[in-house]
Amino acid sequence: MVEIRLGALSKPIKEQLESQGYYIEKVDYFQKIAKSISHLYIAGYITDSVKEKAYRKLCSEIAKKIKPLEKVEGVERERY
Repeated sequence: MVEIRLGALSKPIKEQLESQGYYIEKVDYFQKIAKSISHLYIAGYITDSVKEKAYRKLCSEIAKKIKPLEKVEGVERERY
């Protein structure tokens, strides 16, 4: 099971996935969405419940697209 933490103080999605042995294409796209959700919440444009729903939807999309690093060609895994 992959664990991803989202929020203003969370580590980047790429770093979290790689530390667990996973990779996702277009990680910058997903990171921008996560950051946008945080900004909207902090600025008071969305409520806590809307923020949580958006994060759940984002995590669901990320979960559908992640791949184990061993199966991704051209991506070298750093040893932690």
